[in-house]
Amino acid sequence: MKTFTEEYTYRAGRLDNRTSARAMALEGVKERLWQNLWTYLDGLTEVRNLQLTDEQIPAFVPILAPIRVIDETWSSRTHRIRAELPVSSESEAMAQTLRTLARDPARTKELTEIRDKRENILKKMIPAEKTASKRYLSLVRELSVLDWLLKGYVAENSGSLTGAKKAFDNALKLDKKNNAAFYHRGLALLRADKKSGAIRDFTRAVTLNPKDDRAHYMRGLAFAREKKDREAIKDFSRAIEINDRFFRAYIQRGLAMDRSGKPQDALKDLTKAIELNPGDSQAYLNRGAVHSRLGHEGEAKSDFARAVRLDQRKDFSQALPEPHFAKPGNNLDSIKDLDLVLSRDPNNAEAYYQRGMVYDSLGNYQQAIQDLNKSIELNPRNAAAYFMRGLVYGMIDVQADSVNDMKVSARLGYKPAQDYMSAKGMKW
Repeated sequence: MKTFTEEYTYRAGRLDNRTSARAMALEGVKERLWQNLWTYLDGLTEVRNLQLTDEQIPAFVPILAPIRVIDETWSSRTHRIRAELPVSSESEAMAQTLRTLARDPARTKELTEIRDKRENILKKMIPAEKTASKRYLSLVRELSVLDWLLKGYVAENSGSLTGAKKAFDNALKLDKKNNAAFYHRGLALLRADKKSGAIRDFTRAVTLNPKDDRAHYMRGLAFAREKKDREAIKDFSRAIEINDRFFRAYIQRGLAMDRSGKPQDALKDLTKAIELNPGDSQAYLNRGAVHSRLGHEGEAKSDFARAVRLDQRKDFSQALPEPHFAKPGNNLDSIKDLDLVLSRDPNNAEAYYQRGMVYDSLGNYQQAIQDLNKSIELNPRNAAAYFMRGLVYGMIDVQADSVNDMKVSARLGYKPAQDYMSAKGMKW
């Protein structure tokens, strides 16, 4: 860990009381610590390579780590706060967190709005302090709400569901109509498997903002977990009505349609999800399961194989000396790349697995099986290799071996294999 420490003393104005003076001192020390953190991050090559915008930087930094007050004193008309900001010294971990935030437009928008609102409140406080006590103290209250929201986001980001719920509880004590606090407390409750509480909070969120597509979507997920698919479908449909490019809402509505005995509607939704985001393996996996239940074996096999390829893409590139592996439409080049890897490392189980997948995509099933056999021999716990070999055996109508490989893969915990077996109504 790397820890930044700063101190700030706020001199109370005419309208300040002890509570407002502390809030302002806290804002001052937070600003200094956040600036220190960004200066540090800006010196890391991994972070500079992300090319974050001037808007993203101040929006993301406040939720990267919690600020801890280590000492404070109130003396007559001044409030002094000393605080620290401990952050991970692993630069790649910090860069990955920032990368994840930057790839989430909704999260970026939310954090940018909080940053802008905080800056606007601080600008309004100087004239308010000179004229109206009620207005000034109301702005202090708004700052405190934002402070609790940011604390909740930090806890959410670190996986502390209890800490997140507590922070959002406190935000709602100060502002009983805060849409963001209801939404994020609902997330914390749902992740803690408290579905009824989550549904209540998401309902409050959509009541306050009927056009909040995320809140409709998350309430739909909560309803689905409660096995209330009719209500779930309504919420997913509303989310899609608000945002017709919400591909995850299409996936979840498709699953709910399938559970409701409407497989053709499910296929339409899952196909739409794939059109919107062809790189998401979950849509292919789920569509493959529906095809399998309908007896569309060719389509099911194709979708399952595509899901596996997408899931394995990261491992794919790590197995190669250069990042030019498996370009769509360049299967022969991919085989040459993997031949080179295996000439240098003949015991590379992952390379055999990947080459087997390429041969499968070319329709060379016997060569695919040979490579998958070798991969499994070198790594007997490679669940994905068993799964792919099972698919290939199915294509050449060796059903007993196909089912056996699927069972082994499912027992090893591979979800595509488990979904495949469930679609077939088979136990593993």
